[in-house]
Amino acid sequence: MAERLQIAKRCCNPYKLGNHSYKSKGLRKLTTQIRDKIPSFAADAKICGPCRKKSCVVLEKVNSNISDGCSQPVSYNIGTYVYVKKYFEKDTHTHSTIYLYNIPRLWTLITKHRANHKKKLACDIEDHQAAVQVLEQIKEKYKKTTSASEKIILLTLAPKTWGRKKLACEFNASERQAKKAIQLVKENGILTSPLPKKGRILSPDVEKLILDFYNDDDNSRM
Repeated sequence: MAERLQIAKRCCNPYKLGNHSYKSKGLRKLTTQIRDKIPSFAADAKICGPCRKKSCVVLEKVNSNISDGCSQPVSYNIGTYVYVKKYFEKDTHTHSTIYLYNIPRLWTLITKHRANHKKKLACDIEDHQAAVQVLEQIKEKYKKTTSASEKIILLTLAPKTWGRKKLACEFNASERQAKKAIQLVKENGILTSPLPKKGRILSPDVEKLILDFYNDDDNSRM
């Protein structure tokens, strides 16, 4: 009986805080909501100010770094606060709060967030596989192509992040071709055809000489 009275005169320390046995000021009885969720507390148990503050969890947004391996349901016990605190962070602007008796709603938000994350991850994997498949088709086309200009055009379809050596290695091409393809992409974008080399321009004197040759009557009768 004496021990029970002694317990009623100090905080029941529901969160197992250290150096807590002396907490005897500002004690209040447990609210109905907390007793309902933590039935193991004695009916006359009391908590101090710090523990009352810990009886609510500040929530504004779900932490984006929720571990995918966390799939345990939230249980209503003394460890509930500690468990939830791992996955929610305080918003210093709104100071929004949610109490322990709303924990089911928190778990719903966590589950929804994890489901959306898995769905996005599946889409990313599918997109990556499609991109790899397209790249393999381009490589296969490159192998079968004999035209040098067409080969360079196909090389322009490679990822922009690839350097000259990477591009040459992936397509089994020469570094000269890879360099030309990268240059074309920078200047005109993908699917750009390499321009043929321009021939030498005839000087005006040579042009006049040719015209005089064909206009000469003696040469025209030949």
